[in-house]
Amino acid sequence: MAPGGAAPGQDAGDTMKRGEDTTRGPWRHQVLVTPDGDDFLCRLEAMDDWLMRWKIMYRAVSLNGDNGAVRVCFREESLAHAFHEHLGGELVPPDAFAVALAANPLAGTEEPVAGAKELAAFALS
Repeated sequence: MAPGGAAPGQDAGDTMKRGEDTTRGPWRHQVLVTPDGDDFLCRLEAMDDWLMRWKIMYRAVSLNGDNGAVRVCFREESLAHAFHEHLGGELVPPDAFAVALAANPLAGTEEPVAGAKELAAFALS
């Protein structure tokens, strides 16, 4: 199995259709960041700066049901907790679709994939 539960040559959406449990994938540790207040874009920049400074790999995804919020996904639980403690957001249970999206190679690379502009684009879409 490839990361996120998809078999090689298969995308994450196919995995979701088959109903496999992807909440055990590598990006299952998630913090939900809501677009509260006028300073949301400034908060996203601060989050991106902190993640880049500490060279923390993450993926950012936005789901229809999250009402404009951004899920910041981490490989390690300790990183999700550190993000939450330093920058806020809500530690949330893993969403299987978010895990699958984060694991999809088209969602990014092994480097931090979403800067403040990308996070803002998620939030504003």
